[in-house]
Amino acid sequence: MYRQIILLLTLLLLSPTLRAQTEVQPPLRTQQVIQRYRRAKNAVYVELGKDLLTRYDATYCYTLQLRPSGRELETQWSEVEQALDADRRIATVIKEQIEQGRLIGAYYRFASKDSKIHRYLLYSYDPHGTITLVSIGGTLQTEELIQKILSLKSPAQKRK
Repeated sequence: MYRQIILLLTLLLLSPTLRAQTEVQPPLRTQQVIQRYRRAKNAVYVELGKDLLTRYDATYCYTLQLRPSGRELETQWSEVEQALDADRRIATVIKEQIEQGRLIGAYYRFASKDSKIHRYLLYSYDPHGTITLVSIGGTLQTEELIQKILSLKSPAQKRK
């Protein structure tokens, strides 16, 4: 009898945790691309550390910069373009920049099941063929994130 009561209490206590785990948002296609190419020879991958994450009220921030050439260019560009297209369908478009029919810049916000955490994707393609993807998740609202990104870095205090 005691075992059944303990088991029932344990299940009741764990049910919010189990529910929260089932409501976790699936990864974006662009996040999958970032993870796939982060170790490529033509890639620069950066994951922000704890200090910077707290400055931006972020839970994660991944940046991937691809500098493809030759055959890699079409393969990687095609994969990034397909991922952006899939993610764009479920995103709120904050801003897009299109030149000559090609998307060269984008800023997307994704709806959150948990209203406290927001997901953002920033994308850039420059004329030299460099592709940049930035995926950020955190508590900041769109306007706050833009202000933090655009604000000047405060001067570092001198060490004694």
